[in-house]
Amino acid sequence: MQLDMTSDLNLDDLRNKEDLTPEEAAQLATLEDTRRIEILDGLAKKITDNFVRRANDRVVKEHEWIKAGNLYNSPLINGRALPDDPFRKDAVNTRPVPNIVRTKCDTAVATSYSMQFAAGAKNWDIFPPANNLSDAVSYACIQMEKEIEAQLDACNYAAHARKAMEDRVIYGTGILKGPVNTGKRTVEYVQEGGVWISQPVTDYTPTIVHVTPWRFYPDMSVVEFKDCDDVIESHSWAPITLSQYRTHPGFDGDAIAAILSGDNSTPEACNAQISTLKEDVWNLNPYLYKKKKYLVLEYHGPVTYDELNAMGIEGDYSDDGVMEFFGEVWVCAGKIIRMEIANIEGYAETPYAVSVWKNDPGSIFGFGHPLLLADPQRVVTQAYHMILDNAALTSGPQVAMYKKYVQPVDGNWNLQPGKVWHLTDPSKTVNEAIQFFNPTNVIGQIMPVLNLAMQFGEEESATTNTAAGLSSPQNTESATGQLIMQHSSTTLLDFQSQDWDDEVTEKVIRRFYAWNMQFSKREDIKGNYVIDVKSSSEYKNK
Repeated sequence: MQLDMTSDLNLDDLRNKEDLTPEEAAQLATLEDTRRIEILDGLAKKITDNFVRRANDRVVKEHEWIKAGNLYNSPLINGRALPDDPFRKDAVNTRPVPNIVRTKCDTAVATSYSMQFAAGAKNWDIFPPANNLSDAVSYACIQMEKEIEAQLDACNYAAHARKAMEDRVIYGTGILKGPVNTGKRTVEYVQEGGVWISQPVTDYTPTIVHVTPWRFYPDMSVVEFKDCDDVIESHSWAPITLSQYRTHPGFDGDAIAAILSGDNSTPEACNAQISTLKEDVWNLNPYLYKKKKYLVLEYHGPVTYDELNAMGIEGDYSDDGVMEFFGEVWVCAGKIIRMEIANIEGYAETPYAVSVWKNDPGSIFGFGHPLLLADPQRVVTQAYHMILDNAALTSGPQVAMYKKYVQPVDGNWNLQPGKVWHLTDPSKTVNEAIQFFNPTNVIGQIMPVLNLAMQFGEEESATTNTAAGLSSPQNTESATGQLIMQHSSTTLLDFQSQDWDDEVTEKVIRRFYAWNMQFSKREDIKGNYVIDVKSSSEYKNK
């Protein structure tokens, strides 16, 4: 379109002018479109730059995660053969490695899960307000509780929570996201002309999903998640996955089509903009693929009125261009492919619930259970190896021989049954040529070191064998005493479960309640209710 270059009016002048000539109207449309693209591209660049910076800033934490994973999975991954040389001689670790970390972690996960979902029961309730206990309000409150419980069951909340608990114990940080109503693409069947055909539909049922810390990038300038204003979550999508979102009503199909069909449409070319990431970031993070995958960034945080307006999102917002609102933005290849205002009104927070195992005073991510057991595990491994070495050394006599007086007939100096030896000096006897002796067995002196390391492992991890059901309390004769000890064996783990209730369960239930108040079509369940999440100790005592 040819512009009227004789006009010196800028965008604001044209917007404020009442009577526009056709040329000025065309110029205004072009300037507004250019401005819109500049705003959206600027937002996409800001999100991408933040992602690159945060990915580089957390390399040290990712090294901790790798160490924790190795401690948990050892010796399963030790000496793993390479794909291009599966039969290399050192593919299998010949030295056994005892693992005290895995059982402790599994015990902590099992205890955390049982405190939340024991026997399928829930540890939360919804009550009507104390000033309104009428039968109608109480009935509606009960129906709201049943509705939320059904929604949590439908999205398999327990399974996602279990995965988050595993991440919390092993890596130090467990993350759940929801409720989200981005819309899951499913298929339904309709009958046309006597023939059943399938058609894609979008299911907007609220869901809870587990998010691995490997693709979770919060604001790294804070050390507590409650102080975090925005979060970036990374997704690695194959081209066919990205293509399927062209028809999703919540995504910009034209932008996705442009990404897939542009001059630089390959994942490698689209990801070139984030090449400033350190090489070890690519190598460490299993959810970042440098090749054959599109890196899609999901941002939750403040967006301005201009940014919302540029995306065509209308609403009762301030038009001063300064005031910020909480929104959701998806970026791929430097382009925005989805943008919306926060789906729950009145919640100026990210849709994530985060709980750490042990606080890291210098990071928003926590420390996992394996790192607490790193030193005891190292001592146990070394002591166990010393025991095996000493047992092998003392399993039979050692031999010393004077080679001048004796020679093996077959020329092989290794001892074996039925072997024939030749005395080279007839004046010497066999006892003079060969002497046997037994090395000292010190296993009894090493065992206390091994046992001490295992005891330290229990104390430092606060996970006893009694809590895992691997041993029975023997220091009391009464059944009541044993019950009390069994009950007390998980006290410290119960404390961790209470943190989970405060940081995850309460947020999840509160957000589902808010979602139903805003989006549910059932008016009979709505009302001003009180959410009560029982503590783990209360739940266990009950």
